[in-house]
Amino acid sequence: MKKILITAFACMLLIGTASAGTRCKVTMYPGSYDNPMKPGRPVGRGMAWIPQVYLENHLLSFETSASPIIIYIYRGDEVIYTQMIAMGTTSVELPDSLKGDYTLYMFYGDIAYYGGINLY
Repeated sequence: MKKILITAFACMLLIGTASAGTRCKVTMYPGSYDNPMKPGRPVGRGMAWIPQVYLENHLLSFETSASPIIIYIYRGDEVIYTQMIAMGTTSVELPDSLKGDYTLYMFYGDIAYYGGINLY
């Protein structure tokens, strides 16, 4: 009887954890992409710093920056969503209407980073 209760309790904990959402690290890579806001200024080589970006449900968390951050969300070659984030901001809520696999581009000043995200 005790084994059944322990198993049932463990299952309830696992189900509760899965439905609460999981914070996942988004692997970001330096991009060689021209900033659409400043055409003709590609990313330079030899970048040592890569931003730490996390996604939990539709909440995107990242390191603060001394300059505004611009995010673009692409599906294939099409821009689906864009937002400018003020200096000092460390998170942004993405619209619930975005669902599926996307490529996230983040511009810290003139430097681009990109990574794949899955919104559900």
